[in-house]
Amino acid sequence: MFSATEAETETETERAMDPLSVLRDYAMRSDLDSIKRVGEEYHFGDEYRFPCSVETAYRSKQGNLYTLDSLVFFVKNTQVKHTEYMQQSRALKLQTVTFIDRKALLDYLEGRIQSADAIELLAPSSAAVSSAPLHMDQGFPATEEDGSSAGVLSIGGAAWVTAGMLLWEDARCFET
Repeated sequence: MFSATEAETETETERAMDPLSVLRDYAMRSDLDSIKRVGEEYHFGDEYRFPCSVETAYRSKQGNLYTLDSLVFFVKNTQVKHTEYMQQSRALKLQTVTFIDRKALLDYLEGRIQSADAIELLAPSSAAVSSAPLHMDQGFPATEEDGSSAGVLSIGGAAWVTAGMLLWEDARCFET
């Protein structure tokens, strides 16, 4: 059993675990050096870990979703010419961010724009699903004692009650 405060903290952490949002946060803080590849995972400091091959919510104009691996390599190599970046990316057998996606993607990752048409909600993955129940009347994570059973789906830094009755974003609760 855990307290409501512990449940709130756990939910906040899990809710922020969208790989694109986490990468954006690190890029905006100029903290890209804290992102390390360890085996087949990227470690974002001591806070988050994601599989390198996980698809992000950013869709290329060509139709495919960019993997975390490709976006980390891209954002860490923005200072090189695009042709050089493409050659290096191909040599490492990584998905290449296209020239037509480059500016909007970089503007989003570095925080110059808040959103982009290329960002779409993904089906939940193990990194994006929070199992913490939500009080249906207050918008707070439930404790085991009260028997609440609503699930919370967390994608892109926001959480939705699976019953579809409430929208919970940035610790605010809205009826839908």
